[in-house]
Amino acid sequence: MTNLITESSSNIVNELLDDIKENIIQISDNFDQIQLNTVKPINITNLLEKKLLQNNERKDESNNLLSSSSSNGSNLESSESPLPLILMNKQIELIHPLEHQWSFWYLKNQQGKDWQDNLMKLAAFGYVEEFWALFNHLRVASRLPPSCDYMLFKSSILPCWEDPQNSSGGRWVLYFSKPEQVYLNLDVCWLASMLALIGGQYAQDTNYVNGVVLSARKSCDRIALWTSVHHDQQLIYRIGRRMRELINIPRQTHILFELHNQDTITTSSLINRKKSTAGCNKVIYQL
Repeated sequence: MTNLITESSSNIVNELLDDIKENIIQISDNFDQIQLNTVKPINITNLLEKKLLQNNERKDESNNLLSSSSSNGSNLESSESPLPLILMNKQIELIHPLEHQWSFWYLKNQQGKDWQDNLMKLAAFGYVEEFWALFNHLRVASRLPPSCDYMLFKSSILPCWEDPQNSSGGRWVLYFSKPEQVYLNLDVCWLASMLALIGGQYAQDTNYVNGVVLSARKSCDRIALWTSVHHDQQLIYRIGRRMRELINIPRQTHILFELHNQDTITTSSLINRKKSTAGCNKVIYQL
């Protein structure tokens, strides 16, 4: 049953990503009128309580039928087996667990406050339906105020590079400068990035992908995919190419891999380092 639920969840995410990739270039400037939320928000607790109540009611009806039919000597074999199977299938259709538990964070950079004081955990979720319930209540990416961040990470990982699972890694960054915004839609790219992350769309490299961050800035917005390592060039490039494919990034737009911690840079990283148009001394790879 666990395998069935996992496959069902993965299929939903795959279908949504395919729809986004098909429309990412053609989306009009009036994005607010487009309904991306194809799954209605569902409160998981209320849903399960309602289902449990229905289950109990059906069991009571079944018991009444059993006692009534037994007294009349009826054959019950045909009516006993379908009910549990129907209930099981309905439960599988209603909720779709994700492979990992996820936490969604909000950061508002305010001068005079420590970074920890500016960081707020908005929600934690482990189901597809819970993600959509959260997403439907969030301000869209393009309306996020400057100097604010959205952060989506595995629940066991804090959204900071000092976390042990981030400290030796880096991030693939997609910059949304004014020229890029002509053919890249921030809202669509951010949604596609989150769906790819929670849906485990990085295949064998999923365990090396920790989270994704949206940073709203006056000069240039950006989406960054965080990894737990930086030294394995083949793995990092594979993740970057997969990110480009999932978000459908145009060929003329580069994505850059930046180190979280400059002290972790190695000799081999320096050899493979490419010149960056961003002018950041932490960039070691480019696609």
